[in-house]
Amino acid sequence: MNGSVGTGTHSGKRPLKFSVVPIRMNSGEIFPWIWFADFKKIVVLPICFFLLSRNPISLHLNFSFMYDLAKLFETLQLLKTQKVFVRMKDLLDKDISQAKNLAVVRCDVERDLPHHLDFAQKAHEIGIPCTFYFHSRRECYDPQIFQKVKEMGHEVGFHHECIDRCRGDFESAKTLFTKEVARFKKDGFFPETVCAHGESGLFKSGYRFNYELFTRYPDLLSSCGVSAEVYNDIIPKWKPVYVSDVFSSYRHFWNKIEAGKTKPELMHLLIHPHRWHSSLLKSELEVGIDLFQAFKNKTLKYRSYNAIEV
Repeated sequence: MNGSVGTGTHSGKRPLKFSVVPIRMNSGEIFPWIWFADFKKIVVLPICFFLLSRNPISLHLNFSFMYDLAKLFETLQLLKTQKVFVRMKDLLDKDISQAKNLAVVRCDVERDLPHHLDFAQKAHEIGIPCTFYFHSRRECYDPQIFQKVKEMGHEVGFHHECIDRCRGDFESAKTLFTKEVARFKKDGFFPETVCAHGESGLFKSGYRFNYELFTRYPDLLSSCGVSAEVYNDIIPKWKPVYVSDVFSSYRHFWNKIEAGKTKPELMHLLIHPHRWHSSLLKSELEVGIDLFQAFKNKTLKYRSYNAIEV
């Protein structure tokens, strides 16, 4: 493939070449694949793999082969024979001592809403109700998509990151959370549960997790009409078998499902649908984008947000 080549300065030293190679995906869209670049200490994508793993090639291939959409839905269908799938909000009224062999599929929505709508449709077709947590970022916020997801029987929740966005200012984060929940309600959606986002590589001062907002302000959820926060309320109460597709846990994803499917405890599956595709190349690209963002966060010590107006 043909690519464009340019140069950039590097702290007054000799110019550093970079190349942007267009890659055409199965669906026809073209994505730029950055091989070499220098911008505010942002380094090349392959270097991200190297810094995040001692074996970058193995890391890259393992991620790509792990995010297999067809295998995921086949696994969920098989799991239905041993677990009853519920939404996060359905757990609120259940007695833990009586509720056995339950499973909840939590989908954290980071980008690419049309793909998440397809994911929701596939899950609906096989009878798997999911809980989708949507950011207030512009690329993740679309009430029309929310409504379609809701009509399929899935739960629509809020994926909050208020402390991150306010850079550790808890008072400002409290105000922001209140306003963003109000925006969901204004658009016709009343989130019964919310879930904290964990931004990889982001510098944090005075806190570790976004859900610490509710430790500082215990009445904040109820004052906003929200029943529970996943990490603050549901996980401590249910102590589930936690199966996650995040980078720190991906190696154990399939094994944890296999080991936990016969256990009576709740199974909590965390999925980031934007990484799961039938196309290996598309999954590779999405993983690369996430790793690159994490490296930018680590290098710049902040990330910019294009959020909705509240």
